[in-house]
Amino acid sequence: MTRHLFRHYKRPSKHYQLFPFRSAIMQSPTFQPMVISQSKLRVTKILDKASELSGIRITRLAQIRKLPFKILRDVNTALVQESAYGTFTFGPVVDYRKSDKSYVPDSPLRRLKSGKMEKNLNILVGYRKNEGRFIIPSSAGTDQGFQAHLANIFPSVSRRDIRFMSDLLYPISDYSDGDQSGMNRSANALQDLFMGCNVHYLLDFMERSYGYVLDTAWSNRENYLEKIFVRGGAVPWGDSNTKRVAMWLQAVFLQFGMFAIEGAQEAKLLPYHENRTVMLGTDDGFMGFVPNSATSRQCRYWTYAPYEVIT
Repeated sequence: MTRHLFRHYKRPSKHYQLFPFRSAIMQSPTFQPMVISQSKLRVTKILDKASELSGIRITRLAQIRKLPFKILRDVNTALVQESAYGTFTFGPVVDYRKSDKSYVPDSPLRRLKSGKMEKNLNILVGYRKNEGRFIIPSSAGTDQGFQAHLANIFPSVSRRDIRFMSDLLYPISDYSDGDQSGMNRSANALQDLFMGCNVHYLLDFMERSYGYVLDTAWSNRENYLEKIFVRGGAVPWGDSNTKRVAMWLQAVFLQFGMFAIEGAQEAKLLPYHENRTVMLGTDDGFMGFVPNSATSRQCRYWTYAPYEVIT
């Protein structure tokens, strides 16, 4: 991939690592895996939408590449607007026929699980507690609603597999929270599927990994990350304690990003492989290290995707 994306990059020596960076920070690494049958449906929908908006009958992707930017943008906008709430319109599309010649020769989650990736990077991976609640529709609190939402995510998967996900993979009996049982079950499932298992395997299989989890007040969540990742500098919102906490976490990211291993030590991050814990950040600041709650037994199912038929 480096050869494709960084064509002018010159390595100092043959022993230098392939990627032109030494470290990466990932906040809630998210994607929706696309099974083959689903990818075919998506391509058909793209061709139909491009034909509709361009006024030209389009039957091949090669024709789409020749369309003006405005039409391509409108196609993209239309497809996103028509997507069901809590789903991702575009995701890594696997091309098994091209094998390793493809950008995505296999499910990204499966490649993470098998360790087929560049491991010689320092990574800091984080997520927010109960993050699945950001992407769950209000209708997913019942078995019927949960199954309907899973069918929106996987429109080409059989009803039998959808029922398995609902009844056996995430049985409602595992969640004894009264009226919130159904919503908690659905939020947990979506968090595992879209981001939790990515966090789990990135921390588990990278050689030098560090993790963090944010457990902040619901009202602070978006501002908290926006000020740290996007704007940088001073933190103008909130009280003095809130500003102090956000600037503390920003300093951790800067130290790690600039100095990699030395920065991790300076920021007092613990290597994940030493005790399998992640740094906990709250509205009150650094609260120690806690077990990685993104680790889930269901990740094995999402990794091997038995509902996918590879042809």
